[in-house]
Amino acid sequence: MRLTLKPALLCLLLAIASDGFGQHGQIPLNEAYAASLELGTIVWTDRGLVRGVQQGSIVSFKGIPYAKPPVGNLRWTAPQLADAWPGIRDASSFGFRCTQLQSLADSTPTGREDCLTINVWTGAASSQAGLPVFVYIHGGANLLGGSDWYDFAKLAQVGPSVIVSMNYRVGPFGFLAHPALAAQDPNGSTGNYGVLDQIEALKWVQRNISRFGGDPQRVLLGGQSAGAHDTLVLIASPLARGLFSAAFSMSHSWVVQPPVTVQNTARVFERFVECEGAADMAACLRSKTPELVVKAPGNGTAGLAFDPSCSAASGIGCRFNLASVDGYVLPDTPQRIVQAGQHNAVPVIHSSTALELTQAVHANDLQEIIVNDAAYLYVLQLQWPQQVADAIFRLYPSSAYQNSPLLAYIVAMGDIDFQCPKRNMLNIMSQAQLAPVWSALWTHVWDHGEPKKQPAGHATDIPFWLRTYAAADLTTNETILSNFMAGTLIKFAYTHDPRSAYIPWPAYQAADYAYFKWGTPSKAEMGTDLREQQCTSLEQIGFNWEYFKTVH
Repeated sequence: MRLTLKPALLCLLLAIASDGFGQHGQIPLNEAYAASLELGTIVWTDRGLVRGVQQGSIVSFKGIPYAKPPVGNLRWTAPQLADAWPGIRDASSFGFRCTQLQSLADSTPTGREDCLTINVWTGAASSQAGLPVFVYIHGGANLLGGSDWYDFAKLAQVGPSVIVSMNYRVGPFGFLAHPALAAQDPNGSTGNYGVLDQIEALKWVQRNISRFGGDPQRVLLGGQSAGAHDTLVLIASPLARGLFSAAFSMSHSWVVQPPVTVQNTARVFERFVECEGAADMAACLRSKTPELVVKAPGNGTAGLAFDPSCSAASGIGCRFNLASVDGYVLPDTPQRIVQAGQHNAVPVIHSSTALELTQAVHANDLQEIIVNDAAYLYVLQLQWPQQVADAIFRLYPSSAYQNSPLLAYIVAMGDIDFQCPKRNMLNIMSQAQLAPVWSALWTHVWDHGEPKKQPAGHATDIPFWLRTYAAADLTTNETILSNFMAGTLIKFAYTHDPRSAYIPWPAYQAADYAYFKWGTPSKAEMGTDLREQQCTSLEQIGFNWEYFKTVH
């Protein structure tokens, strides 16, 4: 059986762990119960025993605490090691999501602050298997989501392998940077609490994953959207050194929060929670209910009308969705850290989709507004100074995009938010390290879901890379494509090289900007120079890919 403990050893561990039976979240032990245990689902972590669930050939362990609940005086501090527990902890279900809004447009609070848990799916036949490990950071703009979004049992069957996911603090709880909090931190750090959670989870993997049949020396770190951003921040952070050996990012870059936005968000936040002028600012902030904190201006679309400086038109904004330079987690911007060669230089795959902004445009009903060129230009002018808006309009004329001003807008915003920052990042990284970097582009139009024809927009590649689809959702060709993509990902975890006889994928070079196209029917197809001229022109206008949406 998987991860089998010998009876004598199990009895010893149960005796050690049997103090305080019957506490919340723990299973009381007795001799009859111990005799009935499925030993293949029991693993001893450094904090105590956990009992998982057999899912076909995979055993899953969910909701394992990796840090203390960040509540009370631990709110807005670095995570601390979880307390040990007696007995066997039930690991059959996901932990609570971290406190967040119901959606970016719905300010109803959900989740809990007691949320720092980790999940493991293992395909190991024994604890000595030494399988490669893929640690996934969920997306959701660093404002939403949780590790319960995906069950990775199907992905763990590829290889086989060990898959890990975790919850981390999001929104104001994870990314509020405030000088009063920095003053109390031993490292002067503030603003990157969600990233510190991810680092703590990676430390848990290093201490424990071998007990689940994983190899701590072969840890592929990756994520999509905000999870990709966080992965790239961890590549730059000195605190993550040695915690992973390869990286995989989907649809984001290393842009961080501009300092002016960080400072403005803190100023507006303390006024919103009625702490302005408080004698003990940090204590005042921590005294506020999570239901109030989560509604702060800039947490999604919540509260933006509270202060005019929070609007996009102000050029300043209020946001909690990106990491920031704090001198500790990030001594400098990721771009400068990598340029200086002071990053964690590991093999990397960077992937994006051909039409990233499709879903965002439709979510905001812009398809009802951008119906002609005049409306297209008007929307640009709402977002940018007139000179910049006019330049974008000329660079991306509707005549070049099927005479569709909506499509031209989608491509333009996709380049500004994703493709051009990615190109800049790949150019710098490929020249700053010997470890190779690979670039990918998702181009497939998915035939399923709503609407039935989904263009290659943001997140439409997730089911294919990560095998999170239902079997009925894919055609035969799409299933083949997913098998190729998931197999390539796990091969990358095994060997840190995604190439094979079927996937002749050259490493990225700044000289040719080569990328591999993933589409159906599956075939080896390379592309080069993805809108190089437009990206160069945007840089000449003054776009800075070091910070998020900054124009100088």
